[in-house]
Amino acid sequence: IKELISKLSISLHKEIIGIIYNPFREEGIQNQDVLFLTELLKNTSYIYPLIILHGPGGNFAPSVYIPHIIKKYVTKYKVFVPGICSSALCYTIFKAEELILLPNSKITQIDPKFNYNGEELRAINHLHCSDPSLKDTAREVFDAAQKQVEELIKRPSIFKYRFLDPGEFQHTELIVSHFMNKEKHETPITTKELEEIELNFTINTNEEVNTISKLFIERCTEFMCQKEVRVIFISSIPLKIENDEGTYVCPLK
Repeated sequence: IKELISKLSISLHKEIIGIIYNPFREEGIQNQDVLFLTELLKNTSYIYPLIILHGPGGNFAPSVYIPHIIKKYVTKYKVFVPGICSSALCYTIFKAEELILLPNSKITQIDPKFNYNGEELRAINHLHCSDPSLKDTAREVFDAAQKQVEELIKRPSIFKYRFLDPGEFQHTELIVSHFMNKEKHETPITTKELEEIELNFTINTNEEVNTISKLFIERCTEFMCQKEVRVIFISSIPLKIENDEGTYVCPLK
């Protein structure tokens, strides 16, 4: 894993932080991930890192906080999605300078889910339901998510947007449509739709980068399954965690 991220760092000319989640674990992003990332960024010097994201989403609150904590410690960053970035993990993209994709990369929906009577539901599907309690809960959850998205898309952000009036973003409805309102939560967003909302992205067609990045994700997944861990943080430069310099791969249960 260390050798592969080093090769990617050389090929892409960037310091790299990989945040890779186990696709076979349902928990996804947890509060402790934010705490760990804070310590990582606080103690390790990055100038303009490339954040590699892969895996499912997770808890809403820490997911929304991740891009803000990154921006607290670095002036700017890019995001690279070589495979799939799902659900709440996508929030990290919104504060990046640029999104780099491969031809087969997938970015999925970001609309919030909530548990209701033991069932996990998409809030957007129940905003107009006949059950008053369910409708009110769905509205509360969805409005909270939409408010956070509106905060994330403010400049500086991944969007090359224009304003109609001061403070008014002309693509808000398209973001809801493309990122939050598709038939299934797992439905990906097309590159045409990313262009429509003026998201600053490029598709990397370099075959070497394509091959190395796919192998990198495979090795990370194998490592997480073998070690029975939920997520691993990987860096192309030595991490300083609790005064221990030299670590490149840090797993969290």
